[in-house]
Amino acid sequence: MSSSQVKYMDSSGMEPYTEYKDSGVEWIGEIPEHWDVTKAKHLIKINSGYPFDSTKFNPEKGIPIIRIRDLLKQKIQTYYNGEDVESAYVDDGFILIGMDGDFNVVKWEGGRALLNQRICSVNGTEGIHDNYLYYLISFPLKLINDLAYFTTVKHLSTGDIENINVTTPPLPEQKSISTFLDHETSRIDALVEKKQQFIELLEERRSALISHAVTKGLDPDVPMKDSGIEWIGEIPEHWDVKRLKYVTDILFSNVDKKSHEDEQKVVSCNYTDVYKNEHITKDINFLEITANPNEITKFSIKKGDVIVTKDSETADDIGVPAYVNEDFKSVLCGYHLAIIRAHNLYKKYLFRVFQSTIGQYFEVCAKGVTRFGLGFGAFNSASIPIPPLQEQQAIANYLDRETSQIDNLIEKTKQSIEYLKEYRTALISSAVTGKIDVRGTVSD
Repeated sequence: MSSSQVKYMDSSGMEPYTEYKDSGVEWIGEIPEHWDVTKAKHLIKINSGYPFDSTKFNPEKGIPIIRIRDLLKQKIQTYYNGEDVESAYVDDGFILIGMDGDFNVVKWEGGRALLNQRICSVNGTEGIHDNYLYYLISFPLKLINDLAYFTTVKHLSTGDIENINVTTPPLPEQKSISTFLDHETSRIDALVEKKQQFIELLEERRSALISHAVTKGLDPDVPMKDSGIEWIGEIPEHWDVKRLKYVTDILFSNVDKKSHEDEQKVVSCNYTDVYKNEHITKDINFLEITANPNEITKFSIKKGDVIVTKDSETADDIGVPAYVNEDFKSVLCGYHLAIIRAHNLYKKYLFRVFQSTIGQYFEVCAKGVTRFGLGFGAFNSASIPIPPLQEQQAIANYLDRETSQIDNLIEKTKQSIEYLKEYRTALISSAVTGKIDVRGTVSD
């Protein structure tokens, strides 16, 4: 059957089946009379990823290896420079499941590669259509993800997957459902992609706006001079350039979440808090830890601090800043982060400098293979442009106004993406549990 022979109704016009029965499973509800429900283990074969030696990971040399962070990107970022493990290979079209985090399910399209631990591949046995299986397994895993209690990272076992209750329509009906969902989800995915591209354009515009303001100022007619620093370029003639160590205090946190009976309970601002939030506020759900009095004194964050990521799995995630918007009591700067505390600088201006193209400098300085990091030397030696204090404040205020407009537009676009994703999930759920009859949407 060619694509030109496939005809679809608008999904909002789908009708239910004529006769239903109780599935006996709460999340599935009623199913069409002629459908069955069974455990996934009767329909699938699971192949767990292999525990490869991470010391043999390489950014360029070796065999492509899929790590859990690569699933949604569909792009290999790491190679394995070690012995070949034939049983660990997967290829395009394989259904892969992330066993940690959000339990993402993808049809892999990133090419032949080795499958690392904490990911599994799932194949259907006789009686299950592979493409239907992809949609069938996605929805209950999302339910498990949404309901799972976790403190740091959620974990999934192969047993959890095998014991999922799934619906089994007749095989021709499975094919109709998967064909229908392929068409409808591709429409939704195309809309989501366009909106995400729009967000990327807005973020690029935002970054360019910040970088221009903190290196060129707000007066387009001011005389310029060469800063002598590649990432800065020309700056206004009356500005200075100084190394970070001369205008800030730099504190590398070593506060971990280890528990000791003799230490005091506090909360910690962590890597994810900084990476996901431009501003550190009291609305953030900080992680509870224990710390000794010296750590509490040294690493408690203060209003006006700039918190910066100092090590990460990728070099471009280093140097990401967040601004501490308010005063806190016993909130510590956690591991993987550094406090940059301004003196003789307008604090919000310093934050905007870290949001500028200084990131290019940090990317070059970052060292590592499986994890990248910056030492004191990289921060101490970083040079930044220094306008007069009054001008720093004017730049910071200008950027607050301008970026807030862009941020509002980004937020509205993100909300529309979430609505589309919710609709996509609901559509898949309705189709694989038989709440809508899609058989009439496909004709030979």
